Amino acid sequence: MKFPSMLRGMPTRANLAAAGGLLGGLLGGLAAGAVRARRGPVPEDGRDGELLRLLATASDVVFRYLPAPQGSFDYVSPSVEAVTGYAAEEHYADPGLVRRLVHPEDWHVLMEALRSDGPTASFELRWIRKDGEVMWVEQRVALIRDGRGRVVAVEGIARDVTARKEAEEALRQSEERHRALFETMTHGVLYYDGEGKIISANPAATKILGIDEDRMRSLSPLARSWKAIREDGSELPDEERPIVIALRQGREVKGAVMGLRPPDGETRWICFNAVPQFRSGEDRPYRVHVTLEDVTERRRAEGALRAAEERFRVAFSHAPIGIALADLDGRYRQVNPAMSKILGYGEEELLGKSLREITHPDDLQVSLDFMRKLRDGDLESYHLEKRYVCADGDPVWASVNVSLVRDSRGEPLYYIVKIQDVSERKESERALAESEERYRLVARATSEAIWDVSLTRETLEWGGAAESLFGYKTSEPKNMAWWEERIHPEDRARVVVGVAAVLEAGEAWSDEYRFRRADGSYAVVSNRGCVVRDGEDRPVRMIGSMLDVTERRRAEAALKESEERFRSLIQNSSDIITIIRADGTIVYQSPSMRRILGHDPETRIGRNVFESPLIHPEDLPRHSEAVREALRAPGSTVATEMRMRHSDGSWRHIEATLHNLLDEPSVGGIVLNIRDITERRRAEQSLRESEERFKSLIQNSSDMITVVGCDGTILYHSPSIGRVLGHAPGSRVGKNVFESVLIHPEDLPRHSEAIRKTLSEPGSIRTVEMRMRHSDGSYRHIEATMRNPIGETGLEGVVANSRDITERKRTEEALRESEERFRLLAESANDLVCLHELDGRYLYVSPSSKRLLGYEPEELLGTDPYDLIHPEDVPRVRSGPQAELMRGKLQVSTTCRYRKKDGGYAWFETMTGLIRDDQGRVARLQTSSRDVSERKAAEEALEEAARAKTAFLADVSHELRTPLTVIRGNAEVGLQLRSDCVHKEGLEEIVREAGRVSRMVEDLLFLARSDSSKLPPAAPFVSEPVSVAPFLDELVHRAELLAREHGAVVDATREGDAEGILRVDHIRIEQAVLALVDNAAKYGPAGGTISLNAGLVARGDGPTELRIEVADRGPGIPEKELPHVFERFYRAGRSRDLGANGGGTGLGLSISKTIVEAQGGRIEARSRLGEGTRMTLYLPLTDDETTPPESP
Repeated sequence: MKFPSMLRGMPTRANLAAAGGLLGGLLGGLAAGAVRARRGPVPEDGRDGELLRLLATASDVVFRYLPAPQGSFDYVSPSVEAVTGYAAEEHYADPGLVRRLVHPEDWHVLMEALRSDGPTASFELRWIRKDGEVMWVEQRVALIRDGRGRVVAVEGIARDVTARKEAEEALRQSEERHRALFETMTHGVLYYDGEGKIISANPAATKILGIDEDRMRSLSPLARSWKAIREDGSELPDEERPIVIALRQGREVKGAVMGLRPPDGETRWICFNAVPQFRSGEDRPYRVHVTLEDVTERRRAEGALRAAEERFRVAFSHAPIGIALADLDGRYRQVNPAMSKILGYGEEELLGKSLREITHPDDLQVSLDFMRKLRDGDLESYHLEKRYVCADGDPVWASVNVSLVRDSRGEPLYYIVKIQDVSERKESERALAESEERYRLVARATSEAIWDVSLTRETLEWGGAAESLFGYKTSEPKNMAWWEERIHPEDRARVVVGVAAVLEAGEAWSDEYRFRRADGSYAVVSNRGCVVRDGEDRPVRMIGSMLDVTERRRAEAALKESEERFRSLIQNSSDIITIIRADGTIVYQSPSMRRILGHDPETRIGRNVFESPLIHPEDLPRHSEAVREALRAPGSTVATEMRMRHSDGSWRHIEATLHNLLDEPSVGGIVLNIRDITERRRAEQSLRESEERFKSLIQNSSDMITVVGCDGTILYHSPSIGRVLGHAPGSRVGKNVFESVLIHPEDLPRHSEAIRKTLSEPGSIRTVEMRMRHSDGSYRHIEATMRNPIGETGLEGVVANSRDITERKRTEEALRESEERFRLLAESANDLVCLHELDGRYLYVSPSSKRLLGYEPEELLGTDPYDLIHPEDVPRVRSGPQAELMRGKLQVSTTCRYRKKDGGYAWFETMTGLIRDDQGRVARLQTSSRDVSERKAAEEALEEAARAKTAFLADVSHELRTPLTVIRGNAEVGLQLRSDCVHKEGLEEIVREAGRVSRMVEDLLFLARSDSSKLPPAAPFVSEPVSVAPFLDELVHRAELLAREHGAVVDATREGDAEGILRVDHIRIEQAVLALVDNAAKYGPAGGTISLNAGLVARGDGPTELRIEVADRGPGIPEKELPHVFERFYRAGRSRDLGANGGGTGLGLSISKTIVEAQGGRIEARSRLGEGTRMTLYLPLTDDETTPPESP
């Protein structure tokens, strides 16, 4: 049975008809039938029988509630017991049950709905079931009012939406996890639609491509602004691009590398993976998932590596020295030509030979020892000279350098061996050794170089230790020029001048200078000589000796430098250095005394340490005993600690080390090294406190901490095992974890395997879940994180942190059940339930789409709802509900036409809500759409009736105004012709009544047109900017003229400047205010005063308003009649008390209210009997800067 047919013939209710909605009529019909059923038998084949059968099978709760006097249910459908746990009879018997049923925190939601001004209300709140479980309920109610507007009954439907609420939260969390992963991935991710447009990009993709997401969305996959190139540098054809292959061929592309060159940037090399996604039954992808990785730097590194390898190959092949690569066993894997030449083997012969095969037996062990040290990490490389055995069996001497190449983990890979043939040098060294031996025998008596200069022959002969000192062979010819050239340039002029001077007039000469050795280094020499003269006193020879004093001078410099360093060390040491005599007198105090304790060192000299006022009185005896102990044993060292006073009065902790150096002539005292350890003491105290906190943390941690030895023995259990599992910690220590009776038998093998793997892999971490038995016999779900800290601490075993995840497991199971309930709820719903992306595309469509629209849900997924909305309705939906959502409104409703699969259109009422993430940001849209085609047909019939009424009133108005105009005109002519006519009073009465009836006809016509403001002809409202001050001036003038006609006076006042702009139809607003003034004149005392007050009022949550108040001092209006004063034709009892001013038509206040509300304002009435009435209207100001006219 269809609802519309069920509603036809049912008694109408004025308030439900005014609501104009399906809900009111449906609830009214259902409730009426149900109430009749409660009051007596109902025929099963009647309409009420059909209603009861419908209610008996409904899963939703249908009810009728009477708020007054104490509140009770008039009807509750049988499904209430399944939903709430309370039987319908309990609701009838217990009026207070509704208060217990509604969650205390949501009671205000229900109250606000009942106080609503509208005929219907929709809201969601929580109920508390009889079993205490909290559930979410969606309620839609109709508010039944009496003639005075009071709610006398509430009829409604309640639907359990708990599953939907939980599913929405689970969905929000799932979506948030996806968003977090998407935004934090290091690889770029792009989503393309089926047309190749980028619909989504994560931050990594925008960073890799160097453009923001908005610009990406505008790019085509074949955009020519980005040049694509192959790895060989040629341009990549469009058909080879990964996205094009995935879109056009539907093939997955993996690891495709291509270059992208933007118009204003350098080429970036990108590795693409493109995966097409298909909808069921379709062979064309609707979306392509693309991941990309910037491999530009990797390619550069690979190119640099190849270049380096090529350089190495060239250098390796053409090196003048022998180079070989050997494995860890010492076998040659690669040799260069020079290596083959030195050893006399062909390259192929050498490959595979080992170090042992070609090394001379006498040198083998040394080589093996060096290689072992190199492999063990004791050496980074080594150099030695050794003999190799050549291919012909002869030995060859070589200088060998060997280094070891390791991988990134430090593991050895291979040896690099470099050899150089030094056989000739070795032979020379042998000859030199023999020569040196001979010279040593000759010049054994001297360690100096002996020289003899013949001034006549200009020769220089060397002897003695000259060759050993300076490296020059004595057999080589030399002269004075040779000697001068080897004097250091900075010393040469001085030495030559000195020699010339002694030759000129002198006998002995000596000097010290720098002399270049054969190896290029300089020696500091002390040279002494004497001049041999002939009979004519001419110098003919010069004989002398040269001594190498380099080491002596170096030692002297080192000693001086050492003394300077020691002095600097003492002066700048962070420790205080003090020297005392045996009697305790201080003879030296280092400057660091000032830095550490703030005292001048000089002031401490001469003081006695046994009476020092700087040492804490409690520590002085211990310090004095330490000094005495040091005095008892020369050369001994004694350490002590004490407190010493700083110059600022504070005490510093000091560590003093006493060295007895009384027997050292250079010291002759006890040396104290004093160090400030105040901060160390504080650190030690902090460490102790930290250890106490850590111990407290372990003792009070909510996690169980377990230490298991290498054999599986439990070494430690934290106290939290008592809180988590109810067992005493000590009861488990010493037991074997592999045989634990606490772990569920099904979980024990997995747990044992995890421990074994963790024990076998030092530094590893793994997590395992299991069930463990509580002391009460129940099992708790436990998550254990195991860590093997071997190598990091002194502990050998496994440390496990275990936490109780029983509640989390229950929550996960509840979530799974919730998601299943949501699926079942959505699939069984009568309405079309959908989930949308923020751009509107369908993410989920309930199965009812097949019944309502003819589409399978899969056909709509990913499509845009606006493709289904009637073209005429699209602009209205975009500018209305969608705009409200974008402004942050939580839920909006709209009605529009949707195209069915068969091409026809149906009217749907859609409720759209926002789904926010845990940060309050809008994440998704959810819609619930109901087919209201039949309701729209009824509304169109109603609108047609309204149009007919408007036309009828226009015709009636025309028919009435024409004769009234004639009657009034004739009466006015009669009065003008004969002012003393006997019918004067009658004619005046005709004029007055004709004018009154004409005004009534105009008022009725205005109200009729206002009622039909959505239909042509529209109500005559023309809004335009109006300045407030000139408008009020003109309004006061018109009000004074109108009051004067009634014999009344206007008292006009204005609060403040009243400056601003209104956007209104000022003629109609003036009409509304004057209607209030006219009403005040009619119902006020004859000749009375009418107050007209105006001013601006600021609203906290809205624009500033213009307030206009009209007050009289008439008899007032009874409080019970005050809500009805704006009803049409309402005059009530006070019309009987009118004075000489006469009564009205009962339409003036209704017209004023219509005009004000049509201009976005509101009107209020206040009154007290015997004191008068105040009518106040409010109009919002506008920010429109358009220049208004000077006056209305």
